[in-house]
Amino acid sequence: MNNMKGHKLSAIFASVLLIFSIFTLLSISEVNAEEVISVNAKSYQNTIIIEFENESAS
Repeated sequence: MNNMKGHKLSAIFASVLLIFSIFTLLSISEVNAEEVISVNAKSYQNTIIIEFENESAS
């Protein structure tokens, strides 16, 4: 009975650690990927044309 409790606690701890590490990696990626992008949109009857332009200096 005590062995099952230990396995359950280990599984919960591993799950929380995995979720925390995924959120950490995603937040670091978003900070590094921040760039300035300008967007222009033009509408012609049933068609919308959207232009994306990267204005970063790097």
